[in-house]
Amino acid sequence: KNDETGRYPSRLVVPAANFTAGYPHVGQRGLKNILDKNKVDYMRKTIKQASQLKEDLEKLNITKQSSIVTLDIEAMYPSIQIGHVQRAVEYFLKDAPEEDKVKANSCLEMIKFGMSNTMITFAGKYYEYGGSDAESKGLTIGGYESAFLADLVAAFILENLEEMFQGDGGDTYSKIYRDDGIKVDMTNKTTDEICDWYEEFQSRVNTLIGSDSLQFTMEIWKPSSPPEEVPRYSDKITICRNDAFPYLDLEMYWRNDELQFRVHLKPNQVLKYLNKGSAHTNATFEAI
Repeated sequence: KNDETGRYPSRLVVPAANFTAGYPHVGQRGLKNILDKNKVDYMRKTIKQASQLKEDLEKLNITKQSSIVTLDIEAMYPSIQIGHVQRAVEYFLKDAPEEDKVKANSCLEMIKFGMSNTMITFAGKYYEYGGSDAESKGLTIGGYESAFLADLVAAFILENLEEMFQGDGGDTYSKIYRDDGIKVDMTNKTTDEICDWYEEFQSRVNTLIGSDSLQFTMEIWKPSSPPEEVPRYSDKITICRNDAFPYLDLEMYWRNDELQFRVHLKPNQVLKYLNKGSAHTNATFEAI
């Protein structure tokens, strides 16, 4: 009913999903703004798209004697906790003014609030409902902020372990896209040498982030490897003996001793085409 002034009392009802999701959204935008303001190149180790990877690899003198492996972080989003994000932010803003560091901490608190109030989070094969324990919660799959924060943590790892990606026989290439990383050595590494590297790398990652929640798997491209060769940590490391090696949306293969690239199609994948006269937005066409 209206009051004595003729006004009707009202209230604003905000859906809880949008309300809690808004906090990490704003917090992530704030972090990005602070990093950009301080001219921090946090994307130096990040692959922006497959075409960039192709151009990068074409500049290298990759031969059949080179060693190519891919790294994958198991269940990356739910495995990245707020503490990992905080370590990455502190590292990239270590030379920033104190005022920006204080603002960044406020942004992290907003992200933490959103993570602690996520209704459903993936944890192993189970689901956890609600709760306020933000420290153990992972990034929300599909959350607006998750992709940026995942890239930030991955970049933090590669930046701090850069010496592990330095080759002893020429140029070495190492970058990551979300949970998928690639490492190219110009020299021919044995499977045992690669397993030794993996063991040290995983151990140093655990020390760097302060937990063992980020577990890496590895695939080694060795078309000539005999079937009986089984790598150590066979539950984490596999050997690809195929003539072609997929990574992201492209596939690498050899033709006349020269590394070539083509589009990678998954089994039973059906390509769909978009009519140029359809009602899709210009942004959709540009993305394609």
